[in-house]
Amino acid sequence: MADHSNKLDFENLYTSGLWSPVIETWAQMQQYAIKDDAVFFEDTKTILSRIKNKGTYTAFADKMVGVFAKAGKDVMVSDLGRYLAQSGQIEKAPNRLISAMNDLVAGSTAPFLQTPAGKKAITKKTLLFFYESGCNNCENEIHQLLGNYQIVKDKGYEVITVAADMTKEAGDGHGHEFPWKEQLCDYKGFAGPNFISYGIIGTPTFFTIDEKGKITGRYARLIDANILNNFVLTTDK
Repeated sequence: MADHSNKLDFENLYTSGLWSPVIETWAQMQQYAIKDDAVFFEDTKTILSRIKNKGTYTAFADKMVGVFAKAGKDVMVSDLGRYLAQSGQIEKAPNRLISAMNDLVAGSTAPFLQTPAGKKAITKKTLLFFYESGCNNCENEIHQLLGNYQIVKDKGYEVITVAADMTKEAGDGHGHEFPWKEQLCDYKGFAGPNFISYGIIGTPTFFTIDEKGKITGRYARLIDANILNNFVLTTDK
């Protein structure tokens, strides 16, 4: 394919009806032919730097956040979110883009959680888990968390879960009974305030938070959070 990052007129492309197919084909070429995330990310920034219209800029930025998230490139989502937040070019950002721009890194203060009782500040050592019922990776992590819950408790963590489910029936057929108290779900999915304030683009996502309310890590798998060190990983099955 041609070098879209330097030659293609994206503002004309935006109104052509070929917007999504062209971008998705270019992204597939980056992932499966070039296979270099650093090049992919720099080419994305080059395209953004050439787009002068804020509406088109925002649309392309949102599209690329989706592309990176779908490919499981969480680091690239975070890096792009920070880049966009500093750009001053985003106009009327959709929720997915807002979430990426709200990306939280280690050392950030954990945002308030919206609960049925109002806003809740995290002031205890906490494992915060965002998930969606029925998502295969989420179900795997739910089983890992349930199977190792006593270890998590013994390490001093309070568990809080936040579901992206849109209906009460979304969890039917999975049969989970969580032993922790805080189980949040507002049935707004990824558009919910907790998902947006914590910058959640995809699930599963874990945050570890210390007693001072500071984020100490963000992970896609429980095993990567270093809570289960020196223990044998089990499941609830």
